[in-house]
Amino acid sequence: MAQGTVKHYDEAGRTGSLLMDDRTEVGIDSTSTEGQGIRLLRLGQRVTLVTGTGGTVIDFNYKDNAPWPAAADGQGFSLVTKNPNANPNHDDENNWRASANIGGSPGADDPAVNIAPILVSEVLTNSALPLVDSIELFNPTASPVNIGDWWLTDSTGTPKKFRIPANTIIAAGGWLTFTEADFNPTPG
Repeated sequence: MAQGTVKHYDEAGRTGSLLMDDRTEVGIDSTSTEGQGIRLLRLGQRVTLVTGTGGTVIDFNYKDNAPWPAAADGQGFSLVTKNPNANPNHDDENNWRASANIGGSPGADDPAVNIAPILVSEVLTNSALPLVDSIELFNPTASPVNIGDWWLTDSTGTPKKFRIPANTIIAAGGWLTFTEADFNPTPG
């Protein structure tokens, strides 16, 4: 597990640098809009941010496996506390979510995520004819949900494997099934 020490941090300007144990220096710029930041190691690590006078701002153990947010694990999204004003236990993965946008929102509050809670209700994989691989989605809400331009995948390394066609609607309380003919028209 790589560790580092804050070399300097300007609380007012929200910039600084970390000096890692391997002697490399990593810049911190929480006001940048360039999407640059500190990449956490796979399998997780301890994250500590201290002030220039040694006071701890935040200290927690991050992990990159469920139930930590998968979208924040190499997909370009940031880790964001769900309710930072509640003084959450930062070691508890249930207090974190992926940022609303790729790259996060450096220097600003992250906007609320407003995604309908569509559920995967059934999956058939590795099927033998006459059955075909399929995935069934369920809309538990009281309103229809447009899932057009959403993505389905079976690989976190390839999150954009099958794009759901534009203007695909799941009715309120309804189901929608995609089969191998939709997401894998040329198997092999």
